[in-house]
Amino acid sequence: MYIGRIDVRAPIADMKGSILDNKYKRKVQLTGSSTYIVSLPKDWIRRLGIKQGCEVLINIMPDNSLKITPLISREKGEEPPRIKLIQVKNISGDALVIEMISAYLAGYDQIILEYPVELEREIIEEVEKVQAKTVGLEVLEEEPGRLKLYMIVDNTSLSIHESLEKMMSIAVLMIDNALKFLKEGEKVLLQSIVRKDDTVDKLFLLIMRQLNQVLSGRIGLDKTGLKTYPEISYLVIVAKSIERIADHAVLLSKYITKIDPSREVYHDIYELLDLAKQAYMLSIRGFRLHDTRLALKALNKISEAEQRLNDFMETLPPSDGLNAIYPVLESINRIIAYSRDIVEATYNLATYRELIGYVDRKEKA
Repeated sequence: MYIGRIDVRAPIADMKGSILDNKYKRKVQLTGSSTYIVSLPKDWIRRLGIKQGCEVLINIMPDNSLKITPLISREKGEEPPRIKLIQVKNISGDALVIEMISAYLAGYDQIILEYPVELEREIIEEVEKVQAKTVGLEVLEEEPGRLKLYMIVDNTSLSIHESLEKMMSIAVLMIDNALKFLKEGEKVLLQSIVRKDDTVDKLFLLIMRQLNQVLSGRIGLDKTGLKTYPEISYLVIVAKSIERIADHAVLLSKYITKIDPSREVYHDIYELLDLAKQAYMLSIRGFRLHDTRLALKALNKISEAEQRLNDFMETLPPSDGLNAIYPVLESINRIIAYSRDIVEATYNLATYRELIGYVDRKEKA
Protein backbone atom coordinates (compact mmCIF):
# COMPACT_ATOMS: atom_id res chain seq x y z
CA MET A 1 0.00 0.00 0.00
CA TYR A 2 1.28 3.49 -0.94
CA ILE A 3 0.33 6.93 0.38
CA GLY A 4 1.72 9.55 -1.94
CA ARG A 5 5.38 8.67 -2.41
CA ILE A 6 5.87 6.97 0.96
CA ASP A 7 5.94 3.20 1.13
CA VAL A 8 4.10 2.45 4.38
CA ARG A 9 5.64 -1.05 4.38
CA ALA A 10 9.17 0.34 4.60
CA PRO A 11 10.94 0.50 7.98
CA ILE A 12 10.57 3.89 9.65
CA ALA A 13 14.35 4.31 9.84
CA ASP A 14 14.54 4.11 6.03
CA MET A 15 11.95 6.85 5.40
CA LYS A 16 12.99 10.28 4.19
CA GLY A 17 11.09 13.55 4.04
CA SER A 18 8.76 15.57 6.22
CA ILE A 19 7.54 12.71 8.40
CA LEU A 20 10.98 12.40 10.01
CA ASP A 21 11.96 16.06 9.81
CA ASN A 22 11.91 16.31 13.62
CA LYS A 23 13.47 12.93 14.36
CA TYR A 24 17.15 12.11 14.06
CA LYS A 25 19.01 8.85 14.56
CA ARG A 26 22.51 9.17 16.01
CA LYS A 27 25.26 6.80 17.13
CA VAL A 28 26.82 7.26 20.56
CA GLN A 29 30.56 7.88 20.26
CA LEU A 30 33.16 7.27 22.97
CA THR A 31 35.97 9.81 23.35
CA GLY A 32 38.80 8.95 25.69
CA SER A 33 37.92 6.41 28.33
CA SER A 34 34.70 7.85 29.82
CA THR A 35 33.19 10.62 27.66
CA TYR A 36 30.18 9.76 25.50
CA ILE A 37 29.27 12.10 22.63
CA VAL A 38 26.18 12.46 20.41
CA SER A 39 26.15 14.96 17.55
CA LEU A 40 23.34 17.53 17.38
CA PRO A 41 21.22 18.05 14.24
CA LYS A 42 22.72 20.72 11.97
CA ASP A 43 19.31 22.18 11.05
CA TRP A 44 18.50 22.66 14.74
CA ILE A 45 21.87 24.32 15.37
CA ARG A 46 21.40 26.74 12.48
CA ARG A 47 17.79 27.54 13.32
CA LEU A 48 18.69 28.58 16.86
CA GLY A 49 21.95 30.31 15.96
CA ILE A 50 24.04 28.11 18.24
CA LYS A 51 27.80 28.61 17.90
CA GLN A 52 30.82 26.67 19.12
CA GLY A 53 31.19 27.34 22.83
CA CYS A 54 27.46 27.97 23.45
CA GLU A 55 26.00 26.12 26.42
CA VAL A 56 22.98 23.83 26.40
CA LEU A 57 20.97 22.53 29.34
CA ILE A 58 20.36 18.76 29.45
CA ASN A 59 17.48 17.49 31.59
CA ILE A 60 17.04 13.81 32.37
CA MET A 61 13.29 13.24 32.23
CA PRO A 62 11.41 10.76 34.45
CA ASP A 63 10.92 8.45 31.44
CA ASN A 64 14.75 8.46 30.93
CA SER A 65 14.57 10.55 27.77
CA LEU A 66 16.76 13.65 27.46
CA LYS A 67 15.60 17.21 26.88
CA ILE A 68 18.21 19.58 25.40
CA THR A 69 17.54 23.31 25.75
CA PRO A 70 19.85 26.02 24.35
CA LEU A 71 20.76 28.64 26.96
CA ILE A 72 20.06 31.62 24.72
CA SER A 73 19.16 34.81 26.61
CA ARG A 74 16.36 36.98 25.25
CA GLU A 75 17.71 39.84 27.32
CA LYS A 76 20.88 39.79 25.19
CA GLY A 77 18.77 40.17 22.10
CA GLU A 78 19.69 36.75 20.72
CA GLU A 79 16.06 35.71 20.29
CA PRO A 80 13.94 38.17 18.28
CA PRO A 81 10.38 38.92 19.42
CA ARG A 82 7.62 36.90 17.83
CA ILE A 83 5.35 39.27 15.92
CA LYS A 84 1.87 38.54 14.56
CA LEU A 85 0.59 40.83 11.79
CA ILE A 86 -3.20 40.94 11.36
CA GLN A 87 -4.53 42.88 8.39
CA VAL A 88 -8.18 43.80 8.93
CA LYS A 89 -10.42 44.64 5.98
CA ASN A 90 -13.71 44.62 7.88
CA ILE A 91 -15.19 43.74 11.27
CA SER A 92 -17.18 40.50 11.11
CA GLY A 93 -18.65 39.29 14.38
CA ASP A 94 -15.99 38.12 16.86
CA ALA A 95 -13.48 37.04 14.19
CA LEU A 96 -10.89 39.70 15.10
CA VAL A 97 -11.20 39.00 18.84
CA ILE A 98 -10.74 35.28 18.20
CA GLU A 99 -7.71 35.86 15.96
CA MET A 100 -6.04 38.17 18.49
CA ILE A 101 -6.65 35.78 21.38
CA SER A 102 -5.28 32.95 19.23
CA ALA A 103 -2.08 34.98 18.72
CA TYR A 104 -1.91 35.63 22.47
CA LEU A 105 -2.35 31.93 23.26
CA ALA A 106 0.21 30.89 20.65
CA GLY A 107 2.85 32.95 22.45
CA TYR A 108 3.39 35.98 20.24
CA ASP A 109 5.21 38.85 21.93
CA GLN A 110 3.68 41.56 19.75
CA ILE A 111 0.47 41.87 17.72
CA ILE A 112 0.24 44.44 14.92
CA LEU A 113 -3.15 45.45 13.52
CA GLU A 114 -3.35 47.18 10.15
CA TYR A 115 -6.78 48.43 9.07
CA PRO A 116 -8.64 51.14 7.11
CA VAL A 117 -8.72 54.38 9.12
CA GLU A 118 -12.52 54.50 9.02
CA LEU A 119 -12.62 51.29 11.11
CA GLU A 120 -10.58 52.76 13.96
CA ARG A 121 -13.42 53.11 16.47
CA GLU A 122 -14.58 49.52 15.91
CA ILE A 123 -10.99 48.25 16.05
CA ILE A 124 -10.39 49.92 19.41
CA GLU A 125 -13.60 48.36 20.78
CA GLU A 126 -12.43 44.90 19.68
CA VAL A 127 -8.97 45.47 21.16
CA GLU A 128 -10.54 46.44 24.49
CA LYS A 129 -12.53 43.19 24.48
CA VAL A 130 -9.29 41.25 24.07
CA GLN A 131 -7.53 43.24 26.79
CA ALA A 132 -10.41 42.45 29.17
CA LYS A 133 -9.73 38.72 28.66
CA THR A 134 -5.93 38.71 28.73
CA VAL A 135 -3.08 39.53 31.09
CA GLY A 136 -0.38 42.02 30.09
CA LEU A 137 -1.43 42.83 26.52
CA GLU A 138 -1.13 46.61 26.06
CA VAL A 139 -1.26 49.09 23.15
CA LEU A 140 2.10 50.89 23.20
CA GLU A 141 2.27 52.16 19.62
CA GLU A 142 -0.58 53.78 17.72
CA GLU A 143 -0.92 55.68 14.47
CA PRO A 144 -3.74 56.09 11.91
CA GLY A 145 -4.63 52.68 10.52
CA ARG A 146 -2.14 50.83 12.73
CA LEU A 147 -1.98 49.56 16.32
CA LYS A 148 0.82 47.63 17.97
CA LEU A 149 0.20 45.62 21.14
CA TYR A 150 3.00 44.34 23.33
CA MET A 151 2.98 41.51 25.85
CA ILE A 152 4.48 43.49 28.76
CA VAL A 153 4.20 40.78 31.44
CA ASP A 154 6.96 38.20 31.64
CA ASN A 155 5.66 34.70 30.97
CA THR A 156 7.06 33.45 34.28
CA SER A 157 6.01 36.38 36.50
CA LEU A 158 3.02 34.27 37.59
CA SER A 159 3.74 30.56 37.36
CA ILE A 160 1.26 28.09 35.92
CA HIS A 161 0.98 26.49 39.36
CA GLU A 162 0.15 29.85 40.96
CA SER A 163 -2.40 30.70 38.26
CA LEU A 164 -4.14 27.36 38.70
CA GLU A 165 -4.19 27.77 42.48
CA LYS A 166 -5.81 31.20 42.09
CA MET A 167 -8.41 29.79 39.69
CA MET A 168 -9.28 27.04 42.18
CA SER A 169 -9.66 29.49 45.07
CA ILE A 170 -11.65 32.09 43.13
CA ALA A 171 -14.14 29.48 41.92
CA VAL A 172 -14.75 28.48 45.56
CA LEU A 173 -15.38 32.13 46.47
CA MET A 174 -17.85 32.45 43.57
CA ILE A 175 -19.90 29.51 44.83
CA ASP A 176 -19.63 30.89 48.37
CA ASN A 177 -21.07 34.21 47.22
CA ALA A 178 -24.03 32.44 45.62
CA LEU A 179 -24.62 30.54 48.87
CA LYS A 180 -24.44 33.76 50.89
CA PHE A 181 -26.96 35.39 48.56
CA LEU A 182 -29.36 32.49 49.14
CA LYS A 183 -29.04 33.17 52.89
CA GLU A 184 -28.76 36.96 53.01
CA GLY A 185 -30.32 38.17 49.75
CA GLU A 186 -27.62 40.81 49.05
CA LYS A 187 -27.42 41.29 45.27
CA VAL A 188 -23.99 42.89 45.53
CA LEU A 189 -22.72 39.36 46.21
CA LEU A 190 -23.91 38.30 42.77
CA GLN A 191 -22.17 41.24 41.09
CA SER A 192 -18.96 40.07 42.70
CA ILE A 193 -19.41 36.66 41.06
CA VAL A 194 -19.33 38.22 37.57
CA ARG A 195 -16.16 40.20 38.37
CA LYS A 196 -14.45 37.11 39.74
CA ASP A 197 -15.38 35.17 36.59
CA ASP A 198 -13.49 37.72 34.48
CA THR A 199 -10.40 37.02 36.59
CA VAL A 200 -10.80 33.25 36.19
CA ASP A 201 -11.06 33.67 32.40
CA LYS A 202 -7.87 35.75 32.34
CA LEU A 203 -5.98 33.20 34.39
CA PHE A 204 -7.22 30.33 32.22
CA LEU A 205 -6.03 32.01 29.01
CA LEU A 206 -2.71 32.87 30.68
CA ILE A 207 -2.23 29.21 31.61
CA MET A 208 -2.98 28.14 28.03
CA ARG A 209 -0.45 30.68 26.72
CA GLN A 210 2.17 29.50 29.20
CA LEU A 211 1.60 25.83 28.33
CA ASN A 212 2.11 26.63 24.65
CA GLN A 213 5.35 28.34 25.68
CA VAL A 214 6.37 25.19 27.57
CA LEU A 215 5.69 23.01 24.53
CA SER A 216 7.72 25.35 22.32
CA GLY A 217 10.62 25.32 24.80
CA ARG A 218 10.38 28.95 25.92
CA ILE A 219 9.36 28.03 29.49
CA GLY A 220 10.80 25.13 31.46
CA LEU A 221 8.56 22.22 32.40
CA ASP A 222 9.51 22.80 36.04
CA LYS A 223 7.36 25.96 36.01
CA THR A 224 4.19 23.86 35.59
CA GLY A 225 4.51 21.70 38.70
CA LEU A 226 4.41 18.67 36.37
CA LYS A 227 7.19 16.16 35.72
CA THR A 228 6.73 15.16 32.07
CA TYR A 229 5.18 16.68 28.97
CA PRO A 230 2.31 14.14 28.60
CA GLU A 231 1.03 15.31 32.01
CA ILE A 232 0.16 18.69 30.47
CA SER A 233 -3.05 17.21 29.08
CA TYR A 234 -4.31 16.51 32.62
CA LEU A 235 -3.52 20.05 33.73
CA VAL A 236 -5.48 21.41 30.76
CA ILE A 237 -8.50 19.28 31.69
CA VAL A 238 -8.42 20.57 35.28
CA ALA A 239 -7.96 24.22 34.27
CA LYS A 240 -10.80 24.00 31.73
CA SER A 241 -13.06 22.28 34.27
CA ILE A 242 -12.49 25.08 36.78
CA GLU A 243 -13.12 27.71 34.11
CA ARG A 244 -16.45 26.03 33.26
CA ILE A 245 -17.39 25.74 36.95
CA ALA A 246 -16.86 29.50 37.26
CA ASP A 247 -19.07 30.04 34.20
CA HIS A 248 -21.86 28.03 35.78
CA ALA A 249 -21.52 29.98 39.03
CA VAL A 250 -22.25 33.10 36.94
CA LEU A 251 -25.15 31.40 35.17
CA LEU A 252 -26.87 30.23 38.34
CA SER A 253 -26.37 33.69 39.89
CA LYS A 254 -28.53 35.15 37.10
CA TYR A 255 -31.43 32.81 37.85
CA ILE A 256 -31.49 32.48 41.64
CA THR A 257 -32.75 36.08 41.88
CA LYS A 258 -35.91 34.94 40.06
CA ILE A 259 -36.77 32.29 42.63
CA ASP A 260 -39.18 33.27 45.39
CA PRO A 261 -37.32 32.92 48.74
CA SER A 262 -40.57 31.91 50.43
CA ARG A 263 -40.81 28.70 48.40
CA GLU A 264 -39.86 25.45 50.12
CA VAL A 265 -37.40 24.63 47.32
CA TYR A 266 -35.23 27.63 48.21
CA HIS A 267 -33.62 25.80 51.14
CA ASP A 268 -33.22 22.66 49.02
CA ILE A 269 -31.30 24.62 46.38
CA TYR A 270 -28.99 25.99 49.07
CA GLU A 271 -28.23 22.47 50.31
CA LEU A 272 -27.63 21.11 46.80
CA LEU A 273 -25.29 23.96 45.92
CA ASP A 274 -23.41 23.52 49.19
CA LEU A 275 -23.03 19.82 48.46
CA ALA A 276 -21.69 20.63 44.98
CA LYS A 277 -19.21 23.03 46.57
CA GLN A 278 -18.01 20.31 48.96
CA ALA A 279 -17.51 17.93 46.02
CA TYR A 280 -15.54 20.57 44.10
CA MET A 281 -13.33 21.45 47.06
CA LEU A 282 -12.46 17.80 47.68
CA SER A 283 -11.68 17.28 43.99
CA ILE A 284 -9.27 20.21 43.76
CA ARG A 285 -7.61 19.25 47.02
CA GLY A 286 -6.98 15.78 45.64
CA PHE A 287 -5.46 17.22 42.48
CA ARG A 288 -3.34 19.74 44.40
CA LEU A 289 -1.77 16.96 46.46
CA HIS A 290 -1.86 14.33 43.68
CA ASP A 291 -3.62 12.17 46.28
CA THR A 292 -5.90 9.40 45.00
CA ARG A 293 -7.23 8.78 48.51
CA LEU A 294 -8.62 12.32 48.59
CA ALA A 295 -9.83 11.85 45.03
CA LEU A 296 -11.78 8.79 46.20
CA LYS A 297 -13.40 10.86 48.96
CA ALA A 298 -14.30 13.46 46.34
CA LEU A 299 -15.78 10.75 44.12
CA ASN A 300 -17.98 9.54 46.98
CA LYS A 301 -19.15 13.11 47.65
CA ILE A 302 -19.84 13.60 43.93
CA SER A 303 -21.94 10.43 43.84
CA GLU A 304 -23.87 11.63 46.90
CA ALA A 305 -24.47 15.03 45.27
CA GLU A 306 -25.60 13.44 42.01
CA GLN A 307 -28.07 11.18 43.83
CA ARG A 308 -29.46 14.04 45.95
CA LEU A 309 -29.90 16.20 42.88
CA ASN A 310 -31.66 13.45 40.91
CA ASP A 311 -33.98 12.68 43.85
CA PHE A 312 -34.84 16.36 44.25
CA MET A 313 -35.60 16.88 40.55
CA GLU A 314 -38.02 13.94 40.61
CA THR A 315 -40.04 15.69 43.33
CA LEU A 316 -40.45 18.97 41.41
CA PRO A 317 -43.98 19.59 40.14
CA PRO A 318 -44.48 20.82 36.54
CA SER A 319 -45.25 24.42 37.48
CA ASP A 320 -44.62 27.67 35.58
CA GLY A 321 -43.60 29.26 38.85
CA LEU A 322 -40.58 26.94 38.99
CA ASN A 323 -39.11 27.71 35.55
CA ALA A 324 -36.19 29.68 37.02
CA ILE A 325 -35.19 26.71 39.16
CA TYR A 326 -34.26 24.41 36.28
CA PRO A 327 -31.32 26.52 34.95
CA VAL A 328 -30.03 26.75 38.53
CA LEU A 329 -30.26 22.98 38.98
CA GLU A 330 -28.55 22.42 35.63
CA SER A 331 -25.65 24.66 36.68
CA ILE A 332 -25.35 22.77 39.98
CA ASN A 333 -25.36 19.55 37.97
CA ARG A 334 -22.54 20.86 35.73
CA ILE A 335 -20.45 21.94 38.74
CA ILE A 336 -20.73 18.39 40.07
CA ALA A 337 -19.89 16.90 36.65
CA TYR A 338 -16.79 19.08 36.18
CA SER A 339 -15.67 18.12 39.68
CA ARG A 340 -15.83 14.51 38.50
CA ASP A 341 -13.60 15.45 35.54
CA ILE A 342 -11.04 16.86 38.01
CA VAL A 343 -11.12 13.63 40.02
CA GLU A 344 -10.61 11.57 36.86
CA ALA A 345 -7.65 13.78 35.88
CA THR A 346 -6.14 13.16 39.33
CA TYR A 347 -6.42 9.39 38.90
CA ASN A 348 -5.10 9.56 35.34
CA LEU A 349 -2.09 11.61 36.43
CA ALA A 350 -1.32 9.23 39.29
CA THR A 351 -1.63 6.20 37.00
CA TYR A 352 0.64 7.75 34.39
CA ARG A 353 3.29 8.56 37.01
CA GLU A 354 3.07 4.98 38.23
CA LEU A 355 3.65 3.80 34.65
CA ILE A 356 6.83 5.86 34.18
CA GLY A 357 8.09 4.97 37.65
CA TYR A 358 7.88 8.47 39.12
CA VAL A 359 7.55 8.56 42.92
CA ASP A 360 6.89 11.82 44.71
CA ARG A 361 9.32 12.65 47.51
CA LYS A 362 6.39 12.86 49.92
CA GLU A 363 5.49 9.27 49.02
CA LYS A 364 9.09 8.13 49.60
CA ALA A 365 9.01 9.65 53.07
